[in-house]
Amino acid sequence: MSDGAVDDVLTITGASFLLLPGAYADRESTANIVSNYPQSRTERFMETDLPSYNNGEGGVVLQAPDGTQLDRFDYNDDLHFALVNETEGIA
Repeated sequence: MSDGAVDDVLTITGASFLLLPGAYADRESTANIVSNYPQSRTERFMETDLPSYNNGEGGVVLQAPDGTQLDRFDYNDDLHFALVNETEGIA
């Protein structure tokens, strides 16, 4: 995203899907999550191919098929926990 404009658009699903509060779109296998969090509510998961994100700064926009912006999150290095010295590989 540059100057608030969306640079790349990735469709995460062509189906009608509600990503409700407490639900997750995940780029990993849900089996891995369930093995670590056995009480997970798998009906709230959707496996999809999500892009990699720039380490320094960037943003994520959730938009409707017509381009209406539903949600947006802009991030930068300052959002890391203050006691983390090495941010490489840290989400």
